[in-house]
Amino acid sequence: MYSITSGGDVDAGSRGCVGIRLSFWLPSTALELPKVLRRNQMTKPKLQTHSMGSTEISRRTLLSAGAATALAAPFLSIPGRVFASGRIVVSSWGGKNEEVQREVFHKSFTDETGIEVVITGAPNPAKLTAQFQNDAVEVDVIETFSGMIAPGEKAGIFAPVDTNIVDMSQAIEQARRKYQVGWYTYAGGIAYDPTRHSGEQVPGNWADFWDVEKFPGRRALRPRVSENLEIAAMASGVAPDQVYPIDVDRAFDQLDKIKNHITHWTKATAQTIALVQQDEVDFSYTYSGRAFASQSSAVPLDMVFNQNYVGIGRSAAMAKSPNPEGAQMYLNHLMDAGRQAEFARLIGFGPTINAAMNGIPEDTRKWLVDLSDTQSNCIEDVDWWRDEFDALNKRFTEWRLT
Repeated sequence: MYSITSGGDVDAGSRGCVGIRLSFWLPSTALELPKVLRRNQMTKPKLQTHSMGSTEISRRTLLSAGAATALAAPFLSIPGRVFASGRIVVSSWGGKNEEVQREVFHKSFTDETGIEVVITGAPNPAKLTAQFQNDAVEVDVIETFSGMIAPGEKAGIFAPVDTNIVDMSQAIEQARRKYQVGWYTYAGGIAYDPTRHSGEQVPGNWADFWDVEKFPGRRALRPRVSENLEIAAMASGVAPDQVYPIDVDRAFDQLDKIKNHITHWTKATAQTIALVQQDEVDFSYTYSGRAFASQSSAVPLDMVFNQNYVGIGRSAAMAKSPNPEGAQMYLNHLMDAGRQAEFARLIGFGPTINAAMNGIPEDTRKWLVDLSDTQSNCIEDVDWWRDEFDALNKRFTEWRLT
């Protein structure tokens, strides 16, 4: 019997066939191995022999041996696994979130499919749109944020979720969209170091965060219009369940009041807690999973659970992506109750599949958000941003830089 595996390293630009293993009986004939499922250049496969000596094999012999289907198909069925070609590039937010994703999702995905997962930086909507328009998409799957979801759908940069591959049937309704899968829940709120601030020294809501005289200290916000307009509206006195539709002028007026007190605009999500830990910031907008991960590592950091911005972490397959089949397979991999429970246990972001709650410890559950609590939380409305994002993002960027 012969076992054929791809060999050598695939260069950074390659999306060839990796991880494929074929086993079948062949005669001892000196022939040449074909190039299989090649998208770009890849190294020549190696031939491993078992009991019959070293030889080379040609396409004609492989076809005569009944391997034509295996060679022509992008997916190969092997007992216990389905292997696909190439790799997928996934855009991620980095930090602890990325670390836990690697452990819970990426390794198991590669083990089960043979597809390598390559991580790139946080998604840039303008760059992704330009790549899409120029047929030069480099990323297969991206983690989205609330403000880019509906505009991205409108621009056509996302591929529809293929429900023949992706099973969203067990997910909560808010997690199921035509172009994204929602696979975790999170809360955005105020992070602080309890060894430096405690009790009445800590802002209890967004109006307090804006009150720099009563709650003095260095502050950090994200450099994005979505989330900032929502928390600014709450800081101005709008109830969490009345934030949408956002009174834009009111929100910008409120942002004017805090602008000179923002010492850091944190582009990298990991910095939303790192700056607090390094005593460069006193109060920072961050996410529940980031605060949970810090506490789990015995790093002093806490978070205010009041007037939180509550959202769903979603991923989307890019339209015109280099590996569309692999991207859909990855989305399906995210929608597994067991893996979502493990993700929640390690980082404190809640699952979107209710059955996953059974696998989450009690001490972790207190960090999970309640999407039904609209009185104390602002629940994201991604569709409100559909026709608003481009203009408001431009306005916010200009406001922040002037």
